[in-house]
Amino acid sequence: MSMKVEIEPNISLQQVKNEMQSGTSVMRSAHVGNLRGYNLAIAQMEIPLLLVDHNKVIQTPSDRDLIAGGDANYLAGSIVTREKVMPLKVSQLGGLSLRTEVTHPETGGLQFVDELHVSAIKEVFPATSVVTDTEYLRSQIDLAGEAVAIALQNYPELFKRVVEADGTVRTTTQAPMLYEKYGILQLNDDPKTERGVLIPNDVDIVINFIIECIRSERSTQIHLSGPDMVQYLKGSASRDQLAALYNTIHTEASFGTQLPEDIVIKLVPTAEARFVSTEPYALAIEKLFQLLEEKDALRNERATFFKSESAKDTNKKAPFLQKCKQEESRIDNILTTALTDASEIFQDSQAAPFVSQYDLLQGDTLVTLQQNINLTMHELKMVTNALSKIRRDTP
Repeated sequence: MSMKVEIEPNISLQQVKNEMQSGTSVMRSAHVGNLRGYNLAIAQMEIPLLLVDHNKVIQTPSDRDLIAGGDANYLAGSIVTREKVMPLKVSQLGGLSLRTEVTHPETGGLQFVDELHVSAIKEVFPATSVVTDTEYLRSQIDLAGEAVAIALQNYPELFKRVVEADGTVRTTTQAPMLYEKYGILQLNDDPKTERGVLIPNDVDIVINFIIECIRSERSTQIHLSGPDMVQYLKGSASRDQLAALYNTIHTEASFGTQLPEDIVIKLVPTAEARFVSTEPYALAIEKLFQLLEEKDALRNERATFFKSESAKDTNKKAPFLQKCKQEESRIDNILTTALTDASEIFQDSQAAPFVSQYDLLQGDTLVTLQQNINLTMHELKMVTNALSKIRRDTP
């Protein structure tokens, strides 16, 4: 038996949506907090979101230097928009998003960080399924509980983190023993107040794959992921650990007979689907594609000319080259301006501010370019690389 994780860049968001509609399990795992453009594009297509709610709350990218493991991609301790990062009044930095209280910026009432951000996402994407990781596990609590118990029995060294009653997260070698006393945080009666042992990320990931496999009754599923998970699962050691967990759970669990001998997880690097923004900024991104097409057309025209008899005629060659030079200069001048206007597509995954669900809550309209939907992740990456090179080479 085996569980194979295959990084699959040769698929488009439209193909993913088609697979989902045919019955294949498709899910985007992200974190609680402010969703960046590529996540908004996925939510807009009504692809289900599974939001990890045991990420550590920080407010600005620089906080990650102070708080080990702080989640700089999602900045759950702030409200982020295109214009600014607005830190919120939170009960503690470095706590988990499901355990950290926040003062709502409009009502002044207390709310948990996960509730604040998830409600905002649901409001702007009412047709999209949005669940936190804890909600997801608790919806399959018997299966999750049995899988965790098997993992703990066979791989106790993976269980390292404990959450105290005050929300403090600490690392300890005693976590397997504390499990008997405090239980698993996500599966306890009240995960928001009780002390408990955190499910290790690897175990959490495998349980997710198992649930989707049983639910869809298919041996292949599609998992949309961000840059961190893709990078993590590029390593053979990480994939081997997940496969070992799956094999052990498959062998020992009462629900093992519902699982196929072999399953395949197609991991799609959806951070490449970055060609999305709000009006009117999306027009600049659309202009980039138009200009790239014009550059390609000019390149093809040159290639065709030099294959023709006209290329041997100096009276025709010189004016043709002059025309090409002028056209290339025109395109490059417009391209320079468009690259500046669309600079958000080059933004690092931990840079801020950025467009999020809160821009949409303010009434901005999300525009996802058709190319972002129809081109594969590999093709989108090639577009980004080409534009980045032009940007670097521009004086």
